[in-house]
Amino acid sequence: MSFRTYSSTLESPEVENFLKSSGWVSGSHHNLLISECEDLEFKGWQIVRTPSLCGDRTITIPNFSSKYLVSILSLIEESLSQEQWLFMSESEKELFNSFFKSKLSSFGDFPLNDFLNFLSSWGDIFEMNEREKLKNFLFEYFDINIHINSTEDLLEDKKFLNYQSIIRTHSKESGLYFCFSSGEEIDDECKLLLGLLIIYQDQKREKEALEKYTKSDWEIILNSLNFSSCLISSKGELVIHNTLFSALGLYASDCLKLENGETVERIDKFYKVLKTPLRIKGREYISYIFITDKSSIREGGLSITSEELGIISGSIAHELNNPIAGILAALTLLKLEDDIGEESEHLISDMERGARRCHKLIEVFLGFSKLDPTHAHIDTLESSVDQSLQLLRSRMVESNLKMVFDYKQRTPFSRSLNNSISSMIFYLILSEAFTLGHHQKLLSGEFDQIKIEVLEEVNEIKLRFIPEMKVYDVISKSKLLLHLISLLELEILGEESVILIKNLKKS
Repeated sequence: MSFRTYSSTLESPEVENFLKSSGWVSGSHHNLLISECEDLEFKGWQIVRTPSLCGDRTITIPNFSSKYLVSILSLIEESLSQEQWLFMSESEKELFNSFFKSKLSSFGDFPLNDFLNFLSSWGDIFEMNEREKLKNFLFEYFDINIHINSTEDLLEDKKFLNYQSIIRTHSKESGLYFCFSSGEEIDDECKLLLGLLIIYQDQKREKEALEKYTKSDWEIILNSLNFSSCLISSKGELVIHNTLFSALGLYASDCLKLENGETVERIDKFYKVLKTPLRIKGREYISYIFITDKSSIREGGLSITSEELGIISGSIAHELNNPIAGILAALTLLKLEDDIGEESEHLISDMERGARRCHKLIEVFLGFSKLDPTHAHIDTLESSVDQSLQLLRSRMVESNLKMVFDYKQRTPFSRSLNNSISSMIFYLILSEAFTLGHHQKLLSGEFDQIKIEVLEEVNEIKLRFIPEMKVYDVISKSKLLLHLISLLELEILGEESVILIKNLKKS
């Protein structure tokens, strides 16, 4: 799927030949317009020579030589590829929801027995040989040519541009996707097949998760919740509950009379009832969760999910991306001018570094809008620390206070982490340390540097701040930091100037 499509009103064979040699194709549905003057009706990117209103996506250049076009086209390509990935991500959600919003059917020649036989021997789709088994089955029985890629595979070298649409392999955004090339139609029969495969993989995962736990394990898990909760059989037997439920003084028979969404008053508090029927190993159960008004509704009666937060932050970052790309393009053009002085050149370079820091921060926030915030990137932990320091550069310059780090890797960390989230974690920690250091600098004019010794080991990352400062006391109260730590299945410990980030996920 090519996004390098353009239209030109110039009568210039040189420009046409240059664009074609750069991989751009002329077409009626184009993303780039090249002309003498800006077209106010066109919503895509424009490269013009005559200055005018210049919208967010319009770049003015002195002439249409390759000297200017090379760098400008590179910036536009990067912006368009990010837009295409965001569009594919949003389209995936709509496509997935369509599987379960309408009744899907197939023709009478649907090979049901063959399909059931395949499911009986099919394992976990995360295993490569099971993916190949599925691909061969779909091609042999349904003539469906499908590819299966992880998020990392799709983002590497912008591989997602080879596909027209994607759909997750698990309902809870697993980071693994069915991918369809251009021209591959997803008809009702295909939707039915994929829907059944997704349901099968979901149930397989839930079954494996349930079988890992004993009753005592579930009691520990339930007692760690901040809500009163219980599980009751269809015969009215209290199967399992936590201590908060015991404090309500409710019997199983009382719970069976309650409806989902009903409000009950217990111990001078009002609780909203969340009632969910469950079927486990062929038996019927009902789960009850009792949520206080205070815990379920925020001020103003609004609530927000992690997914919605990711969409919001991603949308904001996406809107900021175009102006930053335009600023970088303008600075690139200025640097190409022959008559600028040395002082102006230094000033432009400073502005360019500032714009690139903004672009880095935008990329961090775009990371929260990916389909699965817990999926891992190929970047190292050291690059995450370095990126977080880059985001603090402007504060360092303003305060005349340096922050340097000495990174040592004794053994690689046992698993890869989402680079956007890990960068934000380190940024929040270093930002608090910088604030403490700045306060210390105000008291002592000789204080001009904070050193961070970072030690990476197989199951932990240790940060030591020099000179000593009570960093842990401050960051342990940050709800955002603790949420991000929990999201990556990590644990943060420490004592004053030593911070320890430990892995909780078993490999």
